[in-house]
Amino acid sequence: MSAMQNPSIYIITNCGQNFSGPVIQPFFRTILPALRDKADEIRIMATATDVSAEFVSDGNTVALKLHAEFHPFVASSRIRIASGMSIMPTELQTGSMQMVFEKQQASVLGRITTTDGQETLSMKLTWN
Repeated sequence: MSAMQNPSIYIITNCGQNFSGPVIQPFFRTILPALRDKADEIRIMATATDVSAEFVSDGNTVALKLHAEFHPFVASSRIRIASGMSIMPTELQTGSMQMVFEKQQASVLGRITTTDGQETLSMKLTWN
């Protein structure tokens, strides 16, 4: 797909490097409505058999449609790396990064919790 069909989205890692490789594109396509709405928070909940995603904007929670090629554990491992977290699953991890959407930048505080077979990725966004 050409750049005209897809909005510009990329991550600036906690080390200052830009990241937007093909492996993260299904994640970006999944969260696109949240970015367009300047979400306050994006959450992805996943187990071995079920995945759901939502965002919060102005106090309203909105479900996200998962992109067909979206794999939550692939996305969370990339978010872990970009945010300075360990790729090894632990009960709780936090980290930070920047996300750029159409030239608008958000600071992202990421939190990944793993309990009872469910991994939850929460990203709190502060738009600059």
